[in-house]
Amino acid sequence: MQTDLATPTQTKRVFPPLYVPTGDTAKDKLAFIHVLERLKTQKRTGWVDHSIPNPESISDHMYRMAVLAMLSEDTKLDVSKSVQ
Repeated sequence: MQTDLATPTQTKRVFPPLYVPTGDTAKDKLAFIHVLERLKTQKRTGWVDHSIPNPESISDHMYRMAVLAMLSEDTKLDVSKSVQ
């Protein structure tokens, strides 16, 4: 595995793609739903890398950020883009 010269103690991670479209709409939708399912259990990498106890999942983070964006009173914030 390759190492980053800037941080010699860490290794670069290589992840397989989570979702590769097939062109079959029904199969693609199902595959996407399976990706979403995995996000509920996948812990956020930065939290895990820094040994933070009880790290939040990617899904936890996405949900919280979407709600915060919707509740924001900042008129400069593009809420729709933030939620997406």
